[in-house]
Amino acid sequence: MAICTGAGVAIVTPFKENGEINFDKLGELIDFQVENGVLTGYVGNGGDVVIPADVTEIGSFAFHENKTINTLKIGYQVQMIGKYAFASCTNLTSVKICGVKAIADCAFQFSRITRVEIEEGVETIGANAFGYLSPRGAEVVIPASVLSIGKDAFYSNFNTTTLYVKAGSYAETYAKENNIP
Repeated sequence: MAICTGAGVAIVTPFKENGEINFDKLGELIDFQVENGVLTGYVGNGGDVVIPADVTEIGSFAFHENKTINTLKIGYQVQMIGKYAFASCTNLTSVKICGVKAIADCAFQFSRITRVEIEEGVETIGANAFGYLSPRGAEVVIPASVLSIGKDAFYSNFNTTTLYVKAGSYAETYAKENNIP
């Protein structure tokens, strides 16, 4: 990492490719607070957010009450989403989760998500992880790889969450036992 200074200005240039600064990588460094692979905070402008490739875990409360993110994509490198990581993100409407192994309790609770797509690889969804999603209705796609779903994981007083599950999967059993369409 090089630090260039002049006239009282400091420019951090941690990412150079062919002698040029890669400003996309520099933006990631500024927007995402990452310590040893754990994303602990976000200070970016929001909108469509893609979790950086060097993140292996999203820490508890990392985006809690963030009002700027609208869509979210979590890549295959992330193994765990911590408690309350995206709770109360009231402008978050769409989430795609690829390959995460575990989603902790209350991870997305009280967000206003209308669509969640969880790809194969997720094994555990914690209690109230997707509780109280959008009152307009929410669709959640759950893969057959899910083997454990915590109490009230999709609880809503609006009764508007619909689960899309594979026939014969644990998620189908969970949906039937909890009267979720």
